[in-house]
Amino acid sequence: MYSKLTKFSGLYSSRISRLVHFLFIVVLIVLTSTSYAQVKQNYARVDLKSGTTVEGKVIKIDYQKSIDLFVNQQDTLHIPWGDILNVSFIDAEIKERARALVKPQKVNKPFRDSGTYFFFDAGIPLGLDYWGDPVAGGSVNFGYGKGFNYRHHLAATIGYDAYLWPDVTIVPLGLEYYGRFKEQNKSWFYFYGTGFGLPHLSEYSWRDNSKVTGGLYFNPGFGITNKRHEKISWYLKFGYKYQTLKAEYQGFVWEFGSSRVAQIKEEIFYHRIDIRFGLRFD
Repeated sequence: MYSKLTKFSGLYSSRISRLVHFLFIVVLIVLTSTSYAQVKQNYARVDLKSGTTVEGKVIKIDYQKSIDLFVNQQDTLHIPWGDILNVSFIDAEIKERARALVKPQKVNKPFRDSGTYFFFDAGIPLGLDYWGDPVAGGSVNFGYGKGFNYRHHLAATIGYDAYLWPDVTIVPLGLEYYGRFKEQNKSWFYFYGTGFGLPHLSEYSWRDNSKVTGGLYFNPGFGITNKRHEKISWYLKFGYKYQTLKAEYQGFVWEFGSSRVAQIKEEIFYHRIDIRFGLRFD
């Protein structure tokens, strides 16, 4: 038979034992992590009081006595503690150097902004159709222009755009003004295009006595560009495009419970977010 005090003492001792065991595990994890972190510091830069700086792989650190480094891929350098001004570990820097040697960074080429240039791009106009539902289309664009400086370029453009609901394909003829924010290297840019869109194919063609006439378009936006080749640079455009057209066809008008044939006129407005990727040749 155990008394209540005996049972309580046994329970208390059991809890103390579990706590000590838990604390022992925590201390062991911390010591292991610390040891692992020290092992991971493989490379060091040692600044000497003489003004010399030495870099190498750490072989041994005898605190307050000396540091041994492996240098020049063949020698072991023993440095007394009294000669040391500062020690810093440079593992991250060594990794960056190795990465640069394995994969050298590509060098940007200078933009030529004082001559003529040609560009080509393809895009996806995104927007809402006649009923307010989201739709996508397709678009290609060509341009030939002249640069005056990095902020001012002017080009004549021609393209082919496909719009959905109502389905119409358009040949836009216009001008585009373009300029970069930075003279060289990767840079954001702005542009503004405007002109006249000529309809090519349309869903109105099947209607009697139908015709579609063209209208003005406006295309402002911004983008980013960079040049890695001597004569070719890439760019990505984000713009808004507004296109107007007029349609006329013969149809039926219902009034007072009956219908009659009438000539119907419609104004078509396209509002699109225009995303394009292209190449410029100068």
